[in-house]
Amino acid sequence: MIRNVLLAGVVLLGSISIAHAVDINERLSLDTEMKVSHKLDAESTLFTINPELSWDASTSLEMTMGTKITGWDSTLTGDRFIMFDALENGSHPDIDLGATYTLTGGMEIFGNTKWDLNEGERKEIEVGLAYTF
Repeated sequence: MIRNVLLAGVVLLGSISIAHAVDINERLSLDTEMKVSHKLDAESTLFTINPELSWDASTSLEMTMGTKITGWDSTLTGDRFIMFDALENGSHPDIDLGATYTLTGGMEIFGNTKWDLNEGERKEIEVGLAYTF
């Protein structure tokens, strides 16, 4: 009975996604998403924090820098609260870098990459064109 109540609570928490934005000035903002998710079949719970700094360089160009920090992972053995492990060597999260240039009529040119803080090197660069309708 108690297990079912706890599981129901975790499922409710898993459906929660909190997003908050802070405008630093008219062109610079800090967007942070905190997310709790639970996989029913795998019986795993994950809590992540995703801060992202967004700069509107012009009316058409947006540049972003962010990361994804895992705070809790129920699949780990031992200590499952791992938020501060991101500060330890070998456990640093990647820095996500991106740029989006808006063309006309729902078209955007984008570029994304990551910087690996552990290895001190850039990962794959992705560029493309997106059309939204």
